[in-house]
Amino acid sequence: MSFTEIRVGIIARQGGIVPLVALVRDGSPDDQAAAAKALRNFALDFETDYAKKIVEEGGIAPLISLVRDGSDEGKTAAAEMLRILAIVDYEVEIAKEDGITPLIALVRDGSAEGKQKAAGALMHLARKNDENKILIGREDVIGDLIVLLRHGTDLAKDAAAGALSYLFLSEEKPSADVTNTNIRVMIVRKGGIDPLYALIRDGRYKSRAASLLLTLASDDDIAAKIATKERLQGVQQAYEHETSDLATGLLRSLFKRLNAYKIKIAVDGGISPLIALLRDGAAEGRIKAAQTLKNLAQDSDDNRIMIAREGGIALMITLIREGSADDKINAVSVLMKLAANAENRVKIVTEGSGVVEETLKHETDDEVKAALGWLIVDVIVQERRSISSWITLLDYGIAKHKTKAAQELMLLASDGDNIVAIAKEGGIDPLSKLTYYGSAQGKASAVRALLYLASDADNRAMMITGLALDKLCMAYEHEAEGDVKNMLDTLIEKMIADENFSFDGEYDIDPLIRALRDGNVDNQSEAAKLLQKQIAYNERKSFTFVRKGGVPLLISLVRDGTAESKTAAARALRYLARYNSNTIGRDGGIAPLISLLRDDIFGTAEGKTEAIRALHELSSRYSENTGKYNRNTIVKEDGISPLIALVCEEEGSTTTEDKVIAAKVLSSIALDNKHMIYSYDLHMLNRAYENQSDERFKKVLGFLITDLVHNQVEVAVEAGVYHVIALVRYGFNAECKIKAARALRILVKEGSRRESHATAKAIADWRGIAPLAALVREGTAEGKTEAAETLDIIATNAYKNDGIIAEIDREGLEDIYVDYQHETDENLKRALGRLFSTLNYKRHQK
Repeated sequence: MSFTEIRVGIIARQGGIVPLVALVRDGSPDDQAAAAKALRNFALDFETDYAKKIVEEGGIAPLISLVRDGSDEGKTAAAEMLRILAIVDYEVEIAKEDGITPLIALVRDGSAEGKQKAAGALMHLARKNDENKILIGREDVIGDLIVLLRHGTDLAKDAAAGALSYLFLSEEKPSADVTNTNIRVMIVRKGGIDPLYALIRDGRYKSRAASLLLTLASDDDIAAKIATKERLQGVQQAYEHETSDLATGLLRSLFKRLNAYKIKIAVDGGISPLIALLRDGAAEGRIKAAQTLKNLAQDSDDNRIMIAREGGIALMITLIREGSADDKINAVSVLMKLAANAENRVKIVTEGSGVVEETLKHETDDEVKAALGWLIVDVIVQERRSISSWITLLDYGIAKHKTKAAQELMLLASDGDNIVAIAKEGGIDPLSKLTYYGSAQGKASAVRALLYLASDADNRAMMITGLALDKLCMAYEHEAEGDVKNMLDTLIEKMIADENFSFDGEYDIDPLIRALRDGNVDNQSEAAKLLQKQIAYNERKSFTFVRKGGVPLLISLVRDGTAESKTAAARALRYLARYNSNTIGRDGGIAPLISLLRDDIFGTAEGKTEAIRALHELSSRYSENTGKYNRNTIVKEDGISPLIALVCEEEGSTTTEDKVIAAKVLSSIALDNKHMIYSYDLHMLNRAYENQSDERFKKVLGFLITDLVHNQVEVAVEAGVYHVIALVRYGFNAECKIKAARALRILVKEGSRRESHATAKAIADWRGIAPLAALVREGTAEGKTEAAETLDIIATNAYKNDGIIAEIDREGLEDIYVDYQHETDENLKRALGRLFSTLNYKRHQK
């Protein structure tokens, strides 16, 4: 604080407002600036009548003179003071004293901060007064504000956007020189659209820019200038990533308005613009375009032909291959309508059947799979009687379509001419799967189809040497008594009776167990490889192997075998863990798997991969009792360190997929082990998260870090207030600090009035106020809100003269108080308002 400011402060305390107004009028340049700042501090106390007193003492005129003729510092302070007076409804008095003209000049020629304050003053002068709007709403002034919008500071840009948005008249007079239409035209003519768009795309404050663009877009001609493809995408991305509720709502409204304009133009323009909108538009526009095309093709063959001629079929096929889930579903619905025309149907099948079937094979969304399946059922196989299409549907379709495909293949198999073709096209394996996983009708149709196929010797050989027999045996064991079970029994007997069937070690577990127990190194390795093939996804063989005492043999091989045999044995344990995780964990299988993770001398990258995946199966969070035992065992065997090292490895042989699985194992362990991760490990994981480019891995890491932060805060709460304060001060990321601040608030709120005061006093005594104040000043919006609410509850529970309020005051939150009423985040604004209100009340109480 300068000497001048100290002296002016003394004057203010001794004489109040009157000498300060005199200093603004007649003082030196330094005195004038300091006095204007002092008046501002008085006026910011909105619960008193200080602003009214300043006006009554003739303060407006000297402030305006200071804006016109003062130093840069004086002009800035005076403009800020006029802004505050305009906020509290003295905009008419300021205009009468000709205060608008020097503020306009300051916007054009002032310092960076002066321009911001002047724009803020003009914004509030125009906010509720149409006469002021007319005085400000000249083309040259609009041009100056747009220049500030382009080149000003973040706060100046926001103030300029606000000033422009308040220029629109509440009551238009048709004969007036200034109309809302004129204002829109001038803003556009002066180049306002580009900087406003830049502000919502990249700016810090977006609400006022979004509001102004929304107002401009109410005119269709201006909406046409704004609603380019690039800007639509930019607005959509802005509202999807915005955290402020107010800005998000305004941006979403702007996007809907611009998108609605694009849709209206397309719908009014006919088929060609609709296809263009479907190809290039935003998501909402594409949906509307597809619905309109579908309606046009519903009952009009002429429209179906026209849509095809305009490239509609090729576009729908492209959307099925490359579009979003909604795009694919809408494209299928349009193609279903277009297929009512015979030529279109041929074109759809010829050009699109391969794309449709290939997309179905890789699709994960059930609604999309259902839509693609109906296109195959109702269009593709009706036009082209293709066995391969039914088999694709059987293998990858939804349950209803699998059943339909099994029924059709059963009918085709009943004709002896199709038996070889169905097997050759790969129909045996998906039919075998359906006998176990299908609906009752699907199982029955699949078994009947396989019975027909098994009448051919070559087909029986394929069933025996492949995995079909295992699946059929599994289906038989789980099937209730009835026709399906009887047919399965007949089918299995038919294969066992075949001359190609034999128990030669391929299906018999005993020779493999003997080789693991008594064989040499090569025999053990080969046995482990054969075993993992036998038990993979085969519950029956897995239980047989466990029952015959094979698990300890594999564990021993992981611990003491060669690199090759360790890998094979770890892979076998991984498959066994799906059905027998309890046995592996209690037989001591976890320790050698962890050793394999650490083994940089005799281990291999493939061995580590299998060890990670085995531990993942063993620690599954979906197996509550067994999983918990295994997770705790991993911690006891010091498995955390190698897992974290793998997750955080920057250069090495570990694949991203292995890192994802290792992170999932750590997340599972975090369920039961609050103390497992130290702060150093959290920093390592956070650094790995920040440097990660793979979105899937980043998402899994994010979930892991969230779980660990939650645990860290819980542990700190159990340890006491001091430890929670340490997390607020030194927490390794924003989320940790937020949760710690929230925990402090809960600690204060719990208990009786006396207990709450004791906790609040403990926080103050342990220097907990300072990190909370720092979070209010420098945190994210959520962090500021949490910290403000915590300080509010602490202040609420303060007693007279206990030092808590003084401790909060020492943190100097006045600078936040100055501008908090213009905060765009409503939750933060409410929290700050409650905090400052509580502090004012407690000070007066004091």
